[in-house]
Amino acid sequence: PVLPEGSVWLPPAAQSQFCTGELYQGDLIPGVSFVGQSRITHLKTQLKVISEILPIIGGAKFNELTSMFERFDNFNELYQRIVDVNEGINQELDVHSIKMPAQVYYLKYILKMAESAAFRVASIEALAKANVSLSIYGDDDWVSSGVVPKHSFKGVIQRKELRSLYEQSQLNLNLNFMQVSSTVNPKVLDIAACGGKVLTDVRPELDVLYPDSTIRPCGFTDVNELPDIVHSLLNENSSGADEKSHLRAIAERTRSHHSMENRARWLIENFSLQ
Repeated sequence: PVLPEGSVWLPPAAQSQFCTGELYQGDLIPGVSFVGQSRITHLKTQLKVISEILPIIGGAKFNELTSMFERFDNFNELYQRIVDVNEGINQELDVHSIKMPAQVYYLKYILKMAESAAFRVASIEALAKANVSLSIYGDDDWVSSGVVPKHSFKGVIQRKELRSLYEQSQLNLNLNFMQVSSTVNPKVLDIAACGGKVLTDVRPELDVLYPDSTIRPCGFTDVNELPDIVHSLLNENSSGADEKSHLRAIAERTRSHHSMENRARWLIENFSLQ
């Protein structure tokens, strides 16, 4: 009763700096831009913890986890392995949840984090292998891991430069990390609010934020389908009137419903804070 109609909780909001001013009308940076840490070092640590502790808890049937998680040809293979064993691991952990609730919670949490991180890296890897033009902003592990070519890596971007990147990129990619809930990453709203084109891995609440499917950021669910979806979006006429009109409609929807100012006004009105 204290949340906006249709929402399970208060959705994320776009920062004010992305919700003001005219929409960008200049030339676009070709290809895909992505801003985010690789989490590769954390991913390897998480999988090491899981592969060492689960055999102690669940017995010999989990002994092969170490080799499964340490030896793989690519990150998509690793991601698929995590997905394949996820249900079995969680079922075994549920058996021990009464005696070891804290340990079970922790292991389930880091398993979910590992799945989320592997999905992120596998997605970028898939685009690199498909020869998509990439601009990757984040940590050096993107390059040292072999996932991203050196010429595609742009290092760390300053927060004040994000708007220019979002609105000038031909396509902005969002890959949610550790979104166990249905909450949409605020980055999606920031990009949409300044008129940038965004593709995101789907979260259920995206339909709540944008109930009209014709005025909604693009989404995907499968790593293997991502390159084809990206190629299709990049081949659209970015300078065409229809494309600009569509992005403007998404921007207007975001600015009028999902800005931080909009959220603040809603809280003030509904909680009689004036």
